[in-house]
Amino acid sequence: MFELFDPLDPLDPLDSFDLFDPSDRQGVSMSSARTPHAEPEAAAHRAHAGPVNLPPRRIAALVAGALVVIQAGMLVLFAWPNARLHPRDVPISVSGPPPAVAQIVEGLRRADPGAFKVHVAEDEAAARDRVLDRKDYGALVVGPEGPRVLVASGASVPVAQLLEQVAAGANGGRPVPVDDLVPPASGDPRGTGLNSGMLPLVLTGMFSGILLTLLVSQVRWRVVAAAAFSLVGGVCATGLMQGWVEAIRGPFALNAAVLAAMMFAIGVTIIGFAAVFGRPGMAVGAVLMFLVGNPLSGVAAGPQMLPQPWGAFGQFLPPGAGGSLLRSTAFFDGQGAARPLAVLLGWMVLAAGLIAAAALLDRRTRPAASP
Repeated sequence: MFELFDPLDPLDPLDSFDLFDPSDRQGVSMSSARTPHAEPEAAAHRAHAGPVNLPPRRIAALVAGALVVIQAGMLVLFAWPNARLHPRDVPISVSGPPPAVAQIVEGLRRADPGAFKVHVAEDEAAARDRVLDRKDYGALVVGPEGPRVLVASGASVPVAQLLEQVAAGANGGRPVPVDDLVPPASGDPRGTGLNSGMLPLVLTGMFSGILLTLLVSQVRWRVVAAAAFSLVGGVCATGLMQGWVEAIRGPFALNAAVLAAMMFAIGVTIIGFAAVFGRPGMAVGAVLMFLVGNPLSGVAAGPQMLPQPWGAFGQFLPPGAGGSLLRSTAFFDGQGAARPLAVLLGWMVLAAGLIAAAALLDRRTRPAASP
């Protein structure tokens, strides 16, 4: 009549007998703690119990500490690169008689070692072509009429001004004639409008990925909405920056496509990170695009003016690649556009891979969860 049981069996032997009334809470308190139904009931009880209450002083201390850490990180990422602006291997050309070229190269090396990466051009035409092809920021040319400096303010106003100062120093402090091959847009002679206009585009691209992740349940509709926003936003932004502010020039449709590609690369990358890693992935994507990518973009002065290797690293993020690509289409007829375009497309491919991986994981886990 009675079954033998092992005293080490984790199941209570009383579970085999219907000796207690289920309504008797006191009688079943010990046995129910060991039944298979105890854990779901306990989990449900904990879920209804709400979050653990912390003392107000501890919450205040945690919030204040987190804000201090965030503030310090933002100061480092935004203030430090701008405070350390200095030429680092800025590519330029030098052309002229060999003795004069050797004297200029030696003078540059002694005045500021490592500031310039000098290429000796055959003649002024070759130096001019290198500037127009975005291979060099400018050139120092010594001809029969004396020294001259070729600059491209459309690539970087600070670097153009620096080259003017360097040429004057090499000429004994006397001003040197300047030929600006690629001047900035008429409405933004100092280039500050372009730099300031890129920040809202990075922010809105980031917010599109965050808000769509939080508010839209299906990933494919997040991507569709991000693409639609980027397309319309790129056209509107180009209309403002080129038509009203006059910070850029060039083909309107091409500039709009560049801005749309940059915003879409930022937004869809955040969507991809969130699809695989959830909200932590969304936070990592936002930090990477805004807190890291924006101050290291080099839009204001050029990546070679930022501390290295961070200036070069910023060109592999969508804000830096988008800024360089926009300068190529707006001022240089597309010269130098291949690399930043490849970077933006690479981030889009990465986002597509993350979204596909998330869909694959979802298909594998769904049948296991169905029973």
